[in-house]
Amino acid sequence: MIARLLFAAFLSMPLCARAFSDGSTDCAVPQHGFSASPGSGGYTLSVPATYQGGTPTTVTLTGTTPFKGLLLFASGAGGRAGTWQFPAGYRGVINCFGSDTNTLTHSSAASRAPPVAFTWSAPPVGTGTVTFRATIMVDFATFFVIEATTQEVVDPVFANGFE
Repeated sequence: MIARLLFAAFLSMPLCARAFSDGSTDCAVPQHGFSASPGSGGYTLSVPATYQGGTPTTVTLTGTTPFKGLLLFASGAGGRAGTWQFPAGYRGVINCFGSDTNTLTHSSAASRAPPVAFTWSAPPVGTGTVTFRATIMVDFATFFVIEATTQEVVDPVFANGFE
């Protein structure tokens, strides 16, 4: 009986590894059994200081070390904020907090060299401060989590109401 269980576990191992190489299936952090590495690993997430609701914005990941995986999302006071356009080699995390476009991940195990730029469409006016969080996978056991924040700019015509 034990031999059959071990054999079944052995057969399932490639399937588990494939799930991670195709991108994250989790909406927050990798489920590899390791904790995030300390610091930033030399990676930086660049976002504009301000954004305007409903407007596309460029978010750039820079660094000196190639990486194999990425999980990137933006959060506001009400949860996930905005949507992503997915360039080649990236996709959305399926049904992440009710959407397939609010969280970006890698779509293959190919190594990627920074910098990489992504287009984020800002959420509707009134969302407020948005925090971007990137989880960068260097290898199966090494990953870093970094954040950057942007502030919403409210059109001055509407900032003080209709006077």
